[in-house]
Amino acid sequence: MGANQPGMLEVTGRVADGWLAGLSLAVPVSDMPAKQAVIDEAAVSVGREPSSIRRIWNIAGTINASGTLGAPGFTGSPHDWAERLNEWVRNLHFDGFVFWPTADANRQVDLFANEVMPRASALLSDVWSDR
Repeated sequence: MGANQPGMLEVTGRVADGWLAGLSLAVPVSDMPAKQAVIDEAAVSVGREPSSIRRIWNIAGTINASGTLGAPGFTGSPHDWAERLNEWVRNLHFDGFVFWPTADANRQVDLFANEVMPRASALLSDVWSDR
């Protein structure tokens, strides 16, 4: 279920199989713990295990070799992106991501698939294997 407001986050926790978090340009990282807590509390209130709800985040940004700022959203090198994904899986409990490139879509998707995900997968293999 795609949801960002408290009422729909509660519905997500009570009945949904998964949560598709809003686009990162509109939903900052700092908001995620509170949103996750609403889902978790609603799940527990109806006897559900919060970890049974898959969580996916729409992330927007640009991957570049230098890690310098550029287009809107998250920016950084493939290593920076892999580290960031690692942090979001470990600390914010996301299971997956939908990448929305903010510049040169074909090149960015190629970088995400071939440079970021192999690094992220190596970092996260232990976390994802436990789920």
